[in-house]
Amino acid sequence: QVRIRQIGGTIGELSAEVPGNARFTVGEEVLVFLTTDASGDYFVVGMAQGKFRLRLDPRSGATLAERDLQGAALVDLDAAGGTFIETDPPTTIHRLSEVLGEVRTTLAGGAR
Repeated sequence: QVRIRQIGGTIGELSAEVPGNARFTVGEEVLVFLTTDASGDYFVVGMAQGKFRLRLDPRSGATLAERDLQGAALVDLDAAGGTFIETDPPTTIHRLSEVLGEVRTTLAGGAR
């Protein structure tokens, strides 16, 4: 078990939600990319981009990693240096083995 800090939350009947934050459910199995700050607290890298919900594909038996970016706005620069904003990008689903393979390749210094 790991405690993750995020902006927002609920105290009593008051709630503050930050668009683009990773959303977690009690008991949910996830792959999450974390970083720490000087105090040692953990934070999700890239907000919702850093969290994948894991589930079993009933047909193949493979573990799938699903990234839900609903409510997020992704900002990037196009080739000409202009700003591109994608709101509510689609949910992406990959085999967990593919995601972990890409992580291993990146950590080994390989190209994406």
